[in-house]
Amino acid sequence: MLQPTGAVPGEDRTSYFEPVPGSVADRVAARYEDSAPAVPVVGTYVAGWAALSAFFTVIGLLLVEVVLAGRPGEWDASASRWLAERRTDWVDGLTGAATFIANTFPVIAVVAACCLVLLLLRRWREAVFLAGALLLEVTVFLTANTLADRSRPDVPRLDSTPSTGSFPSGHAAASLALWVGLAIIVSTNVRHRVVAVLAWIVAAVLAVGVAFARTYRGMHHVTDVVAGMALGIGALAVSLLAVRVVSGTVDRHRARTGVTGHADESDIAVAAPSPVEVTR
Repeated sequence: MLQPTGAVPGEDRTSYFEPVPGSVADRVAARYEDSAPAVPVVGTYVAGWAALSAFFTVIGLLLVEVVLAGRPGEWDASASRWLAERRTDWVDGLTGAATFIANTFPVIAVVAACCLVLLLLRRWREAVFLAGALLLEVTVFLTANTLADRSRPDVPRLDSTPSTGSFPSGHAAASLALWVGLAIIVSTNVRHRVVAVLAWIVAAVLAVGVAFARTYRGMHHVTDVVAGMALGIGALAVSLLAVRVVSGTVDRHRARTGVTGHADESDIAVAAPSPVEVTR
């Protein structure tokens, strides 16, 4: 069973998902302590979506229209050709499996199962953190992908080509957000260091493996998967901020009303969002 590391005896608390005193999350929580918890958490996610969407759209447009029009673009294209020319049957199989686990339905299934377990264990912060990061990732991906509209590599592709563009890689973004998010949850809730290390090894292998697979199979340029992984990190950062804000808001409200302890899932009026199906 999950046990919070650094927890206060007798308290159901995970300090990693609570705001640090004086931090941005703590100041936002103080400002909105009289509001319903949904107000600051939704506001944080919306602001994060706007910032990430603008950032990755601008990066995508700069890549397509400026940077990749010169020598960097030649390198990006040559990397895809180099991998395509060196394909082997056994690597084809491994990268096919890696791509499958980052497809929409497997990701949704893993997120839904993990969130259900977390909620049963009264870990609402972790459930919101994970589901929120994946929902944020997919909405930013759709926005930047539509506006940047980069063509996929001009090499034979091993998968069917979806209707979406090449930048950024949604598979790479979702894989990093999911598995690194789970590694954060595991490592901040277990007391056994070996388990935490194993969680991070699995996360690193899967995130890097999916990124390589998407390039190897001709579905994305190298710069697409790098941007996708950066998007996954950004989505996790925003989701962590949102969870810390709502956690601080709830705890301030409980302190003001004289309720002792820390918030559990019955105290928060916001449901963990669910990722939506999308082709990447």
